[in-house]
Amino acid sequence: MRLVEESPFQVSSRGALWAPQAPSIAWLTLDEADNDPVRFWSYLIGALEQQRPGIGADAAALLRAPQLAPIDTVLTMLVNAVAATPGQLALVLDDFHVISAAPIQQAFATLIAYLPPNFHLVIASRADVLLPLARLRARGQVAEIRAADLRCTPDEAALFLRAMLGRDLAPHDIAALLERTEGWMAGLQLAALSLQGEPDAAGQIAAIRGENRYIWDFLVDEVLDRQPHAVRQFLLHTALLDRMCAELCDAVLPIENAELKIEKSDFESDYSQFSILNSQSMLETLESANLFVVPLDTERRWYRYHRLFADVLRMRLRQLHPQLVAPIHRRAAAWYRHSGLTTDAIQHALAAQDWSLAAEYIEESAEALLMHGEITTLVGWIRMLPPDVLHHRPRLSLFYAAALVTIGQLDEADEYVRMAERTSEAKQSTADDSLVGHAPAAGELDTIKGVVAGARGDLSIAIAYARAALAQLPQERSLFRLAATMLLGAYGWMRGETNQTLQFIEEQLALYTPTGNELLHAWVSTLLIYVQYSQGKLRLASQTCWRVLAPSAERRDVPLLTAGAAAARLSEISYEWNDLEAAVRFARDGIALSQRFGSPEQESFSLVALALALQAQGDATGARAAIEQAVKLVQPQPIERAVVAAYQARLWLAQGDLVLAAAWARACAPHAADTIAYLRVVEQLTQARIYLAQGGAAVAQAFALLVPLLGDAEANEQFGHAIEAYALLALAHAATGDAAEALNCLARALELAAPEGYIRLFADLGAPMASLLRQARARGIMPGYVEKLLAAFAQRLEARDLRLADAIPASSLKPLASTPVEPLSVRELEVLRLVATGQSNQTIGQTLIIAESTVKMHLKNIYGKLDAHSRTQAIARAHELGLL
Repeated sequence: MRLVEESPFQVSSRGALWAPQAPSIAWLTLDEADNDPVRFWSYLIGALEQQRPGIGADAAALLRAPQLAPIDTVLTMLVNAVAATPGQLALVLDDFHVISAAPIQQAFATLIAYLPPNFHLVIASRADVLLPLARLRARGQVAEIRAADLRCTPDEAALFLRAMLGRDLAPHDIAALLERTEGWMAGLQLAALSLQGEPDAAGQIAAIRGENRYIWDFLVDEVLDRQPHAVRQFLLHTALLDRMCAELCDAVLPIENAELKIEKSDFESDYSQFSILNSQSMLETLESANLFVVPLDTERRWYRYHRLFADVLRMRLRQLHPQLVAPIHRRAAAWYRHSGLTTDAIQHALAAQDWSLAAEYIEESAEALLMHGEITTLVGWIRMLPPDVLHHRPRLSLFYAAALVTIGQLDEADEYVRMAERTSEAKQSTADDSLVGHAPAAGELDTIKGVVAGARGDLSIAIAYARAALAQLPQERSLFRLAATMLLGAYGWMRGETNQTLQFIEEQLALYTPTGNELLHAWVSTLLIYVQYSQGKLRLASQTCWRVLAPSAERRDVPLLTAGAAAARLSEISYEWNDLEAAVRFARDGIALSQRFGSPEQESFSLVALALALQAQGDATGARAAIEQAVKLVQPQPIERAVVAAYQARLWLAQGDLVLAAAWARACAPHAADTIAYLRVVEQLTQARIYLAQGGAAVAQAFALLVPLLGDAEANEQFGHAIEAYALLALAHAATGDAAEALNCLARALELAAPEGYIRLFADLGAPMASLLRQARARGIMPGYVEKLLAAFAQRLEARDLRLADAIPASSLKPLASTPVEPLSVRELEVLRLVATGQSNQTIGQTLIIAESTVKMHLKNIYGKLDAHSRTQAIARAHELGLL
C-alpha cells in the first residue's frame, strides 16, 4: 500500500510520479457525498471493474441488495475475487481525506489487513488517514509519500513547464518559479497558464511574490481573467455544480442577462479552437486545455472541476455576479429533479435558499427516505429549512415527526404531530394559500400519534391509535400502514403473549406473498427473531437473522430499517454460543447498520451486545465504554433506557461492582400490570442475579421474583427466559442448602438449554454454577453437555474469579498463556487449524473455498500476529496460547 499526502496545492493527476508500477490501474476520486458506506463501496468496486470487468459483480450485488449484508462479507467476496484474478491490479483513491464516516474507515482497515498479493492501494490524502499506519509501518507494508516528497525538483519542473509551454525556461527562471510556488504542481500549472504567450517569462515570474494567498490572487487575475469571454462565462456559470454533464450545463447556462450572454463570436474571435458551440464541446476542450477539468467516467460524460479551481470560480462568481447564484442553483435543482436525481435537486434548492422549492422536493421524497432508513438525511434537510416553512406543510411536519421518533426525540415529535394536526385542520377549513403542502391522508395522523405513544410505553393508547389508523388507511403499501400494522403485531409480544404474536406473524407472512410488501416482511421477520429468541430457539432465531440480513436478487426494495436489530441479535446468539469474536463482529456490524439507518435504539442494543462480548474477552474498559455510550443514546426513550440500564447493572455485577449493581436494584420501581413484559423480565432476572450475589436474606428476594416469573415464562412458552430462571433458582436453592432441589432446577435448565447450545448463560454465573455442574456430572445428569459447559469454565474463567469453597480443582484448569499481540480472526483460526493438520495451501483453499493466494495472505497475517516465521513456529505458538 502507498500513502500519498497531498499538498493543498497539488493537482490530482494520473502522472507517473506517484502511480504504482502495475499493468492495470483503477482510479477513484472521492468527495464528501461518498461518506455513505453503500455509495463508497459501490464506487470502489465500479472503479475496479473499469479495469477488470465483472471482478466485483458478486460484491456489488450484495451492496445493491435490499438488506445490506455485513460489510465483512462484502469485503471477503471482493478480496477473493481480486485474489483469483490474474495479473497485478492497483487502485488509486484520490482525496481520501474527505472520508470521515467511521464505518467506512473501520471496514477499509479490514480491507487493508487482507489485501491479496496482486492488489495494491494508493491513497492520496491531504491529511493522515485513520488507518493502522503504525502497524503497517512496522510490518513494512506501507510506502508513504509525504508533502515534501511531492514538491517538484528543478528537473521535474523543467519537464512539466516544457510540456505546458512548448518551450524551455532558463534554469534561474525555473528556480524562481519553484521558490515562489513552493514546488506545488497546482501552482506550477496555474503559473504556466499565465506564462502562455508571454515572451518575458522572467518579468512575469518576478511579479509572483508574497505568501500563498497573494500568489493565488495573482494567478486568478492572470489566468482566469485572461480566458476568452465565452470560456470565462462558462466556467463561472458552471462553478456551483459539484459534477457536470453537457445537459446539466445547458440547463444552467441560459441565464437571462445580456451582459453574460455567450455569443458565437466569442469563440470565433477569442478562441478559434472552440468551433462547436455546445456544452459537451466546451467540457472536452476545457479538459484538453488543462483548465482543471477532471473526467469522472470513461465515456467523458460527467466531469468535475479541480476543487481548488472550483473554489476560485465560486468566489469569483459571488464577487462579480452575486445575483446569479440563486438562479443557477434553482436551474440545477430543476434539472436534477427532472432527471430523477432527487438528492442533488434538494441540495441545490437548499443552496439557492428557495425554501418553498426545497420543502416541496423534500416532502415528495420523505416517505421513500423513511422507508429506506435515510433518517439522518431527512432530518438534516428539514432542519436547514426556516422553522415557519413547516407551519404551512402539515404532511412534511408529520414525516418529520416520524423521523424524530426514530431518533428518540419524542417531545419534539409530539410538537410536530400537533403542528401537523392544527395545520391540517386549518387547511381543510380555510382557503389560505399559504398552506401550500399536502394535508395528511386519512389515518396518517393517527399512525404517528400511535408511534409516539408506543415509544413512550403507553401501549393501550398506541394500540387504539393503530386500530383507528388501519380502519382509515388504504390497503396499498405505505409507511403509515406498515407502522400501524407493526404496532398491533408488537402488542402481543410486548405483553408476553407468544402464541398470539406468532399467529399475527403467520397472518402477515401469508399476506406478504400475494402483495409483495417486502418492507412489512422485513419488520415481521424481525419481530419473529425476538419471539424465537424469547422461546429459547437460538438456532431458528439465527436463521431468521440471516434471512433478514442476507441479500436476494428477488428482493430489491427492502430498506435497512431492521438490519441493525438483526445484527445485534445475531451478536447475542453468537455470544451465547461462546463465539466471542463473532459476537464482537456482529455487534460492530449492528452499530454501523444502525448508524446508517439513524436508529439510536438499534445502535444501543448493538452496543449492549458489544459490551457483553468485550467483558467476556477481558476488555473491561471497552465494555464500560460501550455500555455507557448505549445509555447516552437512549436517554430520550423510557423503555429502551430502562432495558439498557438493566444490562449496565449486569455489567457492574460481572466487573465486581456490587455496590452500583445493588443501588440499581433498589431503584427499580415495582412493575404495574401493563408494564411491557420484555422490560419486566429483563429487570427481574437482573435483580435476581444481584440478590443472589448479595447472599443472605437477599436470596429470599430472588425467590420472590423468580418463582412467578418462571410460571409466566412456561405458560407463554418463553423457554429462553425459563432457562435463565431455572438456572438462577438452582443457585438460590443451593444458597439455602437445598441441594436436591438445586439439582432438579439445574437439570430442567440443562434439558431446555442443551438442544440450542447455550453456554454463556451458565458460564457467566461463575463459581457457584461451576460447583453445581460438577455435582450434576457426578450424578450423571446430561454428562456430555455438562462436560462441554465445564470446559467453557476452564477456558474462560480466571482463577481469581473462583471462590475457595467451590473452586474448580486446579488440575482441571487449562493454563492460560499470554495472548497474541493481535487476536486472530475467525478465518485465520480456520486456516491455522487446517495448517496444524498438515494440509497444503492448495488443500486449505479447496476446503475453505478460497483462492490459494488468499490462504497465503492469511498465513502471512497469522505469522505476524503470532510472531512466527514458519508453520512449525505458528503451530507451537498457537498451542502455547490455547488456540489449538
